[in-house]
Amino acid sequence: MTNQAIRILELKGNNIHGDATEYLAKLLRQNYSIRSISLEWNSLGLMDGNGFSHFCESLGMNKSLKDLDLRNNQITHTGAMELSAAIDANSTLQSLGNLF
Repeated sequence: MTNQAIRILELKGNNIHGDATEYLAKLLRQNYSIRSISLEWNSLGLMDGNGFSHFCESLGMNKSLKDLDLRNNQITHTGAMELSAAIDANSTLQSLGNLF
């Protein structure tokens, strides 16, 4: 993703899960201009494949994102542990929407 103009990505309420979560993981790995992503009211946490695991891995490596909203995403206990590790590894994230 080479677009440098997009700073805010609003994807609230799009029922994103599975393969779409993989695309978001790729976005987090390759884009360094996005500062804020709202993913509220999706289904990222559904463990239908490895999408959420890859999303968390990419979040841990991302060095530009400052705000992330993951409210109401059906995150499982396993997903919460992966998300926690990603947050610990991410040094730029400043704001995380209330998950519950």
